[in-house]
Amino acid sequence: MMVTRSTRERRFAAGGRRGWRSVALRWAAIAWLATTWASSAFATGLLPSARVLGVDEGILNFCAPKDPTAAQRLRQKIGELLQGTSPEQVSELRNSEDYRRAYDAVSEFAGKIDAHNVAHFCSESANERK
Repeated sequence: MMVTRSTRERRFAAGGRRGWRSVALRWAAIAWLATTWASSAFATGLLPSARVLGVDEGILNFCAPKDPTAAQRLRQKIGELLQGTSPEQVSELRNSEDYRRAYDAVSEFAGKIDAHNVAHFCSESANERK
């Protein structure tokens, strides 16, 4: 005697209604929404973090005369961070309290670094965030 399966039984045996195609489509939709929201947030003019800018520029000002290669990488990172912001927005960031605190903290910390550790500090700081 031959047993036939109903459509419902076949779906259940194949992974239910959420087969691999359905799951893949859902993940693709989530990825698309994430990139759309991220690009729209960037397009709406959300400012980069003043704290991050203060830290990066504090390190740059300390490392520029000591390690030109690391300084160049830091300039590039700062340029990427500020990409798409207007000069007025950059000025607003630099005048903020978060920027000032971060810049001052880095300057104070960097002033305490031993001379033989300066090159390591600058190169590690330039390679920190990719």
